[in-house]
Amino acid sequence: MTDAPPAPPGPAPLRRVLILAASFGGPASLRAICAGIRIPPDCGGLILQHIEPAFAETLAEGLSRPGGPAVRVAADGDRIPPGGLLLAPGGSDLSFRTDGRVSLRPPAPGRPAPGIDLALSSAAERFGRRVVAALLSGMDVEDGLSGITAVREAGGTTLAEGEQTAKSFGMARAAAAAGQIDVVAPLADLPRRIAEALEGGRLGREER
Repeated sequence: MTDAPPAPPGPAPLRRVLILAASFGGPASLRAICAGIRIPPDCGGLILQHIEPAFAETLAEGLSRPGGPAVRVAADGDRIPPGGLLLAPGGSDLSFRTDGRVSLRPPAPGRPAPGIDLALSSAAERFGRRVVAALLSGMDVEDGLSGITAVREAGGTTLAEGEQTAKSFGMARAAAAAGQIDVVAPLADLPRRIAEALEGGRLGREER
């Protein structure tokens, strides 16, 4: 009787995990970011957008551009795709299991989904300093601050879309006022700043 062959190795860990979080006015910001970034093959990402479940597939298709990162709606048990982006489905909260897979569950009553604080805090716990998180347009000042704080406390990099381009600056303003954002930049400059963070470049604290 021969020994069983060894189990195949698991996927290599992602070097950086990008998380784009948005609420009101977010789709326009997300389209600009996705059109302007290229995600390295050893990195991957997640999009958090407060959205109704019926519109998630349409948004994912609209964010996938030729030459840009492929975007698909996340399912329970998915892993973040190397070089691509998952879109958290509307109507569900998202967190990460200890093996890095996505876990979906019903949201808390009366709260928009996906919960940004929950997902960011879970990513910080699972991926630590590898997280690069950007708060884009959004008016919900009660969702985003504790999550972005968790990312920064874990050693991750935090960015935000500036007031001059965000349709609503409420979510990012709360985080910036609390000192939890490394870089606040206009939308046109965010793809470059995100690329620098994904490549591991040091981002000095600044506001624009």
